[in-house]
Amino acid sequence: MLDILFTRYLTKKGKLAYIFGQIAIDILILLYIIGIKDMSLRQAQPVMITSFIAVVFIWGGICLAFFKDKSTEQK
Repeated sequence: MLDILFTRYLTKKGKLAYIFGQIAIDILILLYIIGIKDMSLRQAQPVMITSFIAVVFIWGGICLAFFKDKSTEQK
């Protein structure tokens, strides 16, 4: 849902950076939580949900700062 909101204002290059960056960061978080902290999926569920939501906002803001579509600013 938030992805649609962020990608509406991004360039094509920004949309690709947003999607691939978000997937990469989510995988790194999963590897850290499950691999390094050695938590089970049930134990890690609240942490994963919170971190995934945080990644959406933080990475979306970074992508909007660097890849904002100039044509949507006038609307």
